[in-house]
Amino acid sequence: MAIKEIVPPAESTEKFNDWLNRGKQENERSLQEDPYGRSLAIKVFHISLSEIMSENGFENANPVSWRHIHTDSKGPCAIEIQLADEEKDHQFQEVDRGNMAEEYKTLLGAWDKIEELEKEDYEIAYLRIFALKIGALWLRADERKNDYFIPLPPHFHGLVSGKMYRAEQFLEITRQAVHTLMSGGDTNTRDIFGGDAYTNDPFIGG
Repeated sequence: MAIKEIVPPAESTEKFNDWLNRGKQENERSLQEDPYGRSLAIKVFHISLSEIMSENGFENANPVSWRHIHTDSKGPCAIEIQLADEEKDHQFQEVDRGNMAEEYKTLLGAWDKIEELEKEDYEIAYLRIFALKIGALWLRADERKNDYFIPLPPHFHGLVSGKMYRAEQFLEITRQAVHTLMSGGDTNTRDIFGGDAYTNDPFIGG
């Protein structure tokens, strides 16, 4: 597997650099210690429940922002720069010191050892489905049917944090979650909306 190099728009990078310059001395020191500090930027996608249930699946997920993965004295973080219509008018949105940035760096060195990923290159993105409380790293192939998803904690709907799901697996689980939600099912059901599992083995077959 090779990770496709994705270059964010200049305006997004400018907003990221503005954030860095607020604590320039500290941030420059951390960049010397962290080879990933300035180089990683990934797209953030959102998708509606109706699109998930449609025949298009994740085809029509919308890019809503860029996340610049960085490490400072407090550890890994993701600086999110929101974009407006036509990917213009970028605005600083938030600094996320949660699981996403940490998990990204943890998994980065493991993906090239997974045989199933050797057949093509992938763009790494981040998918958020707010209504289902799902956040996942998204390995985007040239065709959506060849994508993979890695859920991040907290994990719901029976998904396992750190596991890698094929596109059809992930779509089936999210569609079942939408169906349960829309039908007024028991949203406290542990098997559907939660779990305790975590794994360092980043692949699920089947």
